[in-house]
Amino acid sequence: MYLVTWLEAQVPEPLDDEVLRTFLLEVWDSVFDIAGRGSEYRLDLECLMSMLRQKVMEDAKGTPITCAGRRVWKDLPTFGRVAVEKYSFMTDPWDRDSPMSTEDYRRIGYLTDFLASLTMRPEVNEEVTEDPLNFIYFGLWSLRTALERTPSKDGCWCGTVRVAARWIMRAGPKIWLLSEKGHDLPRGAGMGGDKVLSKNWWGFNRERWDFWRRRFAGFRATTADREMLDLLDDVLRDMHALQGNALGTTTPVSEAIVF
Repeated sequence: MYLVTWLEAQVPEPLDDEVLRTFLLEVWDSVFDIAGRGSEYRLDLECLMSMLRQKVMEDAKGTPITCAGRRVWKDLPTFGRVAVEKYSFMTDPWDRDSPMSTEDYRRIGYLTDFLASLTMRPEVNEEVTEDPLNFIYFGLWSLRTALERTPSKDGCWCGTVRVAARWIMRAGPKIWLLSEKGHDLPRGAGMGGDKVLSKNWWGFNRERWDFWRRRFAGFRATTADREMLDLLDDVLRDMHALQGNALGTTTPVSEAIVF
């Protein structure tokens, strides 16, 4: 709570929209910078964001202070915008001019864990895309990038598959829940990748979940890298466990999908 009080003391005057927007963008930028440094910061940052969700900042007259029509701090104005800028660029190699470095992938791994952990918090409703701590659609985008699209121009698939696997391992219960229910995302955000456009997928569903599982199995069948083999074994085990082992504990090689 001390940190929340300290943050409020840093809010600049006057309290107009533009000043507040600039201040909040700087705060969120710092949050993501710290989250990307290592896993040891994740729990503290989670607690900070959760506490901010419980706090409505007011002016001298007791009126809630807003930015872009959203309450500070409760609605976390501009947090999602910064998340998109920090995360989607790093996870999508099609938007980059050069391959991602090992350090890039390490950083995006930490950011993935942070966003997936926020999404998994019990107060976050995975079906409400407007919830500022719900990043389940980032998980879908990462799975789409790694498993549903033509391989990246640098020919390296390991990094994007690692990111996708982390989403299943960190937020798998909510991804499976939405897949089982059949939950579409608004405004075309959940459309399929170029390899599966004919499927007419617009969000989470059982068929798509099974496709992802079989694609992970496809990578499992074609790599000799020990670290990747272990990771893919873990993610496939998690997917089967979430399904109640209805399909057994492993995906047969005959079901694997390889592009």
